[in-house]
Amino acid sequence: MRLSEQEKQKFELTQYVNSLENVTQNIRKNHHDFSNLLFSLGGYTYQSPIDEEDLKKYFESVTQTFEEDYHYFLEISKLKNLAIPELKTLIFTKIMTATKKDIPFDIEIEQPIESLPIDQLTLSRIFGILIDNALEAAEESEQPYVRLAIIEDEQQYLFILVNATKNDEISPLLLQKENFSTKGKDRGLGLSIVHSIVQDHSDQLTLKTTQNEQEFSQTLFLKKEYLHGH
Repeated sequence: MRLSEQEKQKFELTQYVNSLENVTQNIRKNHHDFSNLLFSLGGYTYQSPIDEEDLKKYFESVTQTFEEDYHYFLEISKLKNLAIPELKTLIFTKIMTATKKDIPFDIEIEQPIESLPIDQLTLSRIFGILIDNALEAAEESEQPYVRLAIIEDEQQYLFILVNATKNDEISPLLLQKENFSTKGKDRGLGLSIVHSIVQDHSDQLTLKTTQNEQEFSQTLFLKKEYLHGH
């Protein structure tokens, strides 16, 4: 049976609200941590005379705390080439989720991407679901990782999403079927939404799925629009 539009919209809205809540919580947490660090540092620096040994120890412990977040900040800095606010926010949220789950999430965006010939919300809907599924599948694998690359060539934009999987993952052909899921209702519902969006934009979008024993890979091709005078 085909899913009702209402059910699909409710699912997407829930995903979006969760993303926003994640961003808000993270900003609050970082602000709180940073304030505490500054006040503590103030305690050391306003002592007279300054206890250099204690200050050094404190600085080292702070550096250690930040080193744990280093990978996370490094990946976020790679988003600087992506000038699409909706997509940037979405990927930012997913990096945060991956960090919480200890899943390495690598980003590769070598060229500046300033505008895309498709509605940003459409792309965000697709990627919200694909990245969630990738993270969920990676989490079940022995050596989890997710990689996302955005590449531009003369004809098109390529969005390549790769994730680690368990050896016994289901064949991609089955994933194409309506509401089929390897785990739970959400993954199946999500994939069904992705496929219906891609079908609705079939003149511009193509989604290819490949898989080997340890890796699942999805490539979204977005054709460029050729306008006269460009």
